[in-house]
Amino acid sequence: MNNIIQFGIVSYISYLFYCTFIKYIRIYPIGYIEKISEKVVLITGCDSGFGKELVFSASSLGFEIIAVCYTEAGAAEVNKEQRLRAYKKITTVVADLTDEDGRHSVVNTTMEIIKNRGLYSIVNNAGICISGNIDWLPTEVYQKTMDLNFFAPVVLIYRLLPELKKANGRVINVTSADGLTSLPSMSAYSSAINALESFSDSLRREMLDFNVKVVLIQPSITKTPFASSFADKWLTTFKNADESRTLNYGNSWAEKTHRKIKNNIQKVIVDEKDTVWDIMCALTVSNPPNRILSGYLSKIISILLNTIPDYVKDRLLNNIFFARRATRGAPPYDCISHFTIIVQNLDKSLEWYKKIGFIETGPRVNSSQFIKGGVYSPLLLLKEDALMVSRTQSDTSQLCIFTFDVKSMVNKLKNLDIYPVSSNKSSNGYDIVNYSDPDGFNVSFIEFSMSLYNIFVRCIRFFYRISDPHMFHITFNISSYSKDYNALKLIGFTDVLFHDTCAEAAVWPVVALVKLPKDKFVLTLVESKSNTHNKSEYSLPDTISISVKNVEKKIKKLKKYGLFCESVSLINYPIFGDVLVGKVYVNGNCIELCEYIGMSSYPQHNALH
Repeated sequence: MNNIIQFGIVSYISYLFYCTFIKYIRIYPIGYIEKISEKVVLITGCDSGFGKELVFSASSLGFEIIAVCYTEAGAAEVNKEQRLRAYKKITTVVADLTDEDGRHSVVNTTMEIIKNRGLYSIVNNAGICISGNIDWLPTEVYQKTMDLNFFAPVVLIYRLLPELKKANGRVINVTSADGLTSLPSMSAYSSAINALESFSDSLRREMLDFNVKVVLIQPSITKTPFASSFADKWLTTFKNADESRTLNYGNSWAEKTHRKIKNNIQKVIVDEKDTVWDIMCALTVSNPPNRILSGYLSKIISILLNTIPDYVKDRLLNNIFFARRATRGAPPYDCISHFTIIVQNLDKSLEWYKKIGFIETGPRVNSSQFIKGGVYSPLLLLKEDALMVSRTQSDTSQLCIFTFDVKSMVNKLKNLDIYPVSSNKSSNGYDIVNYSDPDGFNVSFIEFSMSLYNIFVRCIRFFYRISDPHMFHITFNISSYSKDYNALKLIGFTDVLFHDTCAEAAVWPVVALVKLPKDKFVLTLVESKSNTHNKSEYSLPDTISISVKNVEKKIKKLKKYGLFCESVSLINYPIFGDVLVGKVYVNGNCIELCEYIGMSSYPQHNALH
């Protein structure tokens, strides 16, 4: 029994090895077809790319070619190059394969040329890919894509199949590596390609008795106009979509994703000659494989993506394609929602925060702009107030941002003409580099060098898309720890995580770290005797906004305990909708208690906490 089990395990492992590696090595059977000069090949999509190159490669071997082009200009280019290369057996046809008249024209021309010889091969290469997320794409896009990528090959094959049988020919359908797994932003293309692959499998099995071979070519991303324009077309689709469908994504997210797609394509793009060579093998070898993975990307996709769990695959592809999401739903109760920094010039400050890695989320409203740094941290709201009093270096109000590599971050910012004010290397396992924004607000980058913590955060970083910048904690000035902490305790802050006398006790006697019960975001309190934090009556204070269940009840309770509070008012935030807001003041620091009535909490956001 043990031997049987061992044999089964070894057999299964061997089979997996074959499916993932040996199967996709480019090895073709020995033996080639004869009488090439008597054979006619119909090729679609010859305007550019490897379709155009295939025309001349096949013609150079002696095949008689019918080249189908979509435009007159494409046909003229083929004819021009034909004359230059002195090739004789090339006939161009201009036809729109999504149109019945166009398909009829191709079939009639083919029948006139082949006469009684039969058709040796049809290479269905023409295709279109309109990229974009599902909620942006009009339904007409799916119809157009299916018409060219699926229905046109089906019609041509159906009408010319008797001629293919007569010549014991072969059908070569050029699909894509996308046929191995459906990629984000390519739903229309993936649907059409997978439909064609299913059709090809059925056709191959039905044609076994007629000796008509059916081959699928699955290329990687090649150096074609299609590949070079993919990212630009994706952005165009976004911009042309209805605003109501793109608002939750944000223009900044779209632009950042556009750059990411463009850069990633450049990293994996391969030469078109690789695919041409594979198609030529499918045309010329006596017994070609049923499926040819062309280019290393196809092989990687097949080997890796089809052998890992869907959850991992989904995360992987999502991270490859998209930038970090720019919007979120309302946060759960008793968690910090966002932090407001008052600036003198919104455009100037926004440019600075974008340089350090923040992205816009939602539209600009009333001289204020939400920005985002990190997936699982509060939003940042920059609010313009031209009368704001300039901050001083002694003001310890601070935004602390987590980074995985503080040294690389410093070098990156230096290239953007942003230089640190100071830096500290702690024996407690973290490094801090301090910066000042255009208004003098303290922004610090912190890297934890503790080995176990580093291992943990780097493991979850990829799957949860945590990246620089990731807001870690906020620092507020207080005048008296005992007094102001009691006020914060009434608001809901609990758990003193750290409470100690600061090294510079003359200036900052006490430093404390507190948080809300359900929140992991930390509020740092610094007791400052210099009393420099007092705000001008013409200046709005920086603000922490907390999500609460019943703001009126909360404000009434805080007033009862003697805290200075403003009455509850209705505010419309651009990405949160209608919000009931009550303000509480602690030593010049404003804390907003927000009841989000315009939208419900998203599961995505609940996962943060």
